[in-house]
Amino acid sequence: MANVTKKPNGKWRIRYRDVHRKERYETFRTKREAEDALADRLIRVKDGTHQRFDIPFDQLVAEFRSSRLAHGLRESTIRDYEEALARLEAFFGRREVRGITAADAEEFRNNEVLKVRAARLERLEKRLPNSPDLQERESELRADIERGGIRSTNKALRVLRMLLDLAEQRGYVTRNVAKYAKPLSKDSGPKLDEDVILRPTEIVRLLDSANEDDRPALMTVIYCGLRVGELFGLQWRDIDWSSRRLRVQRQLNSVTDTLAEPKSVAARRYVDLPAELVSELKRWKLRCPTGELDLVFPNERGGLWHTSNWRNRVWHPTLRRAGLRRIRIHDARHTFASLLISSGADVVTVARRLGHANPSVTLDVYSHLFERRQESESLGDRLASFVQQEAAAGR
Repeated sequence: MANVTKKPNGKWRIRYRDVHRKERYETFRTKREAEDALADRLIRVKDGTHQRFDIPFDQLVAEFRSSRLAHGLRESTIRDYEEALARLEAFFGRREVRGITAADAEEFRNNEVLKVRAARLERLEKRLPNSPDLQERESELRADIERGGIRSTNKALRVLRMLLDLAEQRGYVTRNVAKYAKPLSKDSGPKLDEDVILRPTEIVRLLDSANEDDRPALMTVIYCGLRVGELFGLQWRDIDWSSRRLRVQRQLNSVTDTLAEPKSVAARRYVDLPAELVSELKRWKLRCPTGELDLVFPNERGGLWHTSNWRNRVWHPTLRRAGLRRIRIHDARHTFASLLISSGADVVTVARRLGHANPSVTLDVYSHLFERRQESESLGDRLASFVQQEAAAGR
């Protein structure tokens, strides 16, 4: 049944049956190409790796949603997947999955990072005329935009690999071509803007400007480096007064406004409390609004805060009263990391305190702070001092 025949136009056609016994036809420029292709198709039909179905990309996405996004994932994780899937569907549409090439995956990667940067640039240009502060930083912000979009684009590329992995498992394609599209280099991405880090004198100004009932939460977010969801998920039983530590074991889910498990195993951690913060928390406990959840930092009715409400009612107003620049709540976490690094903590310790699953994540963000600290230390003097101390101790 399988054969190679010459067509009237001089090209060569192969005919064979696929794994479903359906006749297939393909055309090639030369007889040699046709014979090689036929041999390849027959081998793949025999071992079961031949293309079984022709399905459009949007159907593959639907199958991915039903098989991979319906089993115990966090709402925030599903939201991240859906954002990536929307970008992929907009690019590939109803193209046949088996027709997607490595070059297509690379084109998607390149187009997406340019789209992200263009959108950011458009937002910046709309805000520039009305903001003297932004006008002063215009060149810096434009440079950051030119290095932006890397993380979100690489995330979408990873989802494309997962989609084509599913396609390969189900026999829709013979290989995952997205594996050959390299992720964008993180080195070209924006580094942490140190202007968002509060200096010690600014921390004092911030806390001095805080309302009495807001000060405990502000101290905790700065001195403990908690994610904002972790801050509002704290319950009084998470604080060990004797050891002066708190335990992070849940967080506020900003999508559902409910308490949920931490984002990873590493996020479950103990954090040391400064004596000043312990005293502040003890005073706060006496006047803290009570509720069923026994939260350390509830809203005025004893319930869960909406993150946006706390940001608008507490965080930004306190920054304004202190005469400080407008930064995110998450930047208090960067401030905490910066303080740890400046005080001499090693990268593993910083990663554990932040709840990072891998110290490499910590280095990606804060490597320049570690490098600066090393440059300011005289390793030669430290080495000589160590030798003298060890010799004096008879070791």
